[in-house]
Amino acid sequence: MSSSIRVLEINNIDIYGRRFNGYSLTEYINAHPEYGLTANFIVNHKLGTDDNVTKLFSNTDLEAYDWKLDEIESHLGIKNQLSISEDALVSHPLFKSADILHFHMYHNSHYPIEFLTRIPPEKKIIIDIHDTFWLTDDNIPMLEVFSFADGRNKTSLDAERRRVLNSIDAEFVAHSPYIMNLIKKSSVTKNLRVHLINFGINTDIYKPLPDAKSLRKKYHIPDDHIVLMCRSQKEFKGIDYIIAAVKSLKLERPITLITVGVKDLFHELDSYCTILDLGNIGDEHKMNELYNIADIFLAPSTEESFGFMAAEAMSAATPVIVFEGTALPNTVSAPSIGLSTKKSAAALAKAITNLAIDATERHSRGTKSRKYVLKNYTETKYFTSYIKLIKSLANDKPRHISPLPPSESPSNLSELPIFLSLGNSELFDYNNTRVQESIKNYNSKLYKRLLRQGSRKTPKNILKKNLPETIKSKLRTIKEKIK
Repeated sequence: MSSSIRVLEINNIDIYGRRFNGYSLTEYINAHPEYGLTANFIVNHKLGTDDNVTKLFSNTDLEAYDWKLDEIESHLGIKNQLSISEDALVSHPLFKSADILHFHMYHNSHYPIEFLTRIPPEKKIIIDIHDTFWLTDDNIPMLEVFSFADGRNKTSLDAERRRVLNSIDAEFVAHSPYIMNLIKKSSVTKNLRVHLINFGINTDIYKPLPDAKSLRKKYHIPDDHIVLMCRSQKEFKGIDYIIAAVKSLKLERPITLITVGVKDLFHELDSYCTILDLGNIGDEHKMNELYNIADIFLAPSTEESFGFMAAEAMSAATPVIVFEGTALPNTVSAPSIGLSTKKSAAALAKAITNLAIDATERHSRGTKSRKYVLKNYTETKYFTSYIKLIKSLANDKPRHISPLPPSESPSNLSELPIFLSLGNSELFDYNNTRVQESIKNYNSKLYKRLLRQGSRKTPKNILKKNLPETIKSKLRTIKEKIK
């Protein structure tokens, strides 16, 4: 490696999730040249205006088609097979010059699973495991938000993951003990080299404010109200439990519910409490104001691999209530600091009531929460843990790893493009060498053609004549959507 270790942070987008997707890590590395590192950040879809963020695709047509392939895969019940990302990345100067490749939300960037086996051995690989995408097998239930369209190809896709992950020289990072435990339980990932690096919170922004009470006037919240706060999102954030719990509360004090995220999801509570429905908020200082105003933060997620908003609330010294069965009880250090309850509206209502009527308990748990974050979830600790890992790889010689054998079952390859035959009764074995070679050839040809002609045209033969009518109908729908 060169005297300055060159790190390429790789993700699908830049702005959203910047604290954990490589954006902030790139900024930190480049702001501290004393570590002997330089970092670049490359994304499929650039949403911000930062000149230090590089777009993966050379034109907007390619970028648009990247989204289309994701939609097609969803309809066909596959994931991370069809791709133009691999060819775009390997031909990019930043890839060619990088010493270390750091993949964040790998599956969202639409890189083929097989691509990891094709990376030159002199390049070190770090893969973050944020969720259950890599873990999905018979032992680990897939988080709903990352599930495939259906289970048609589950067996061979699981086998491909297992073979690829256990046949490459890579370091893996988990961000919570919960995910770390799932990694060790999963037959796909249990033998990998995994490092635990807790996410980091900017504790200089998310902190207790001395004028928290006066802030209530800014948002027109009466002093005598109990203020609850939650994330407003339809999927897996537990809003149905929150609605049912608030309806059943019998507190002597009125309630204000602050919601951030998707608007207009709490109409049912109009007659039960005052709702401050604020929508998406990009200003972190405003978010900290809201955490300070809140008496209790509700995070009854049914699926969660860490829980950033819970940690932010803790950093602002606001007590948090969560459900059992996700990463959150560990994140909030329940039961000694945060409160964890069974997954029911009744249990949630009881926990809210106990905290609402006991100001001393709220203050005690809030104070402990802040101390816990300062000990475990600071950004400095998060960034320096990564730097330590990166530097440890600098002089690390490539390890010899005996690849797991691919499937030797017969392949039913008869024609291309391969994915169009997925509508037939016979399914392809994605752990089969011939199948993967055909997919790679198809992806490369597609990328080259899109470079030449743009992406406005649907791939040829997408409505293949011999497909069942149900599949033709699906593909017609796709064709209409991607015109």
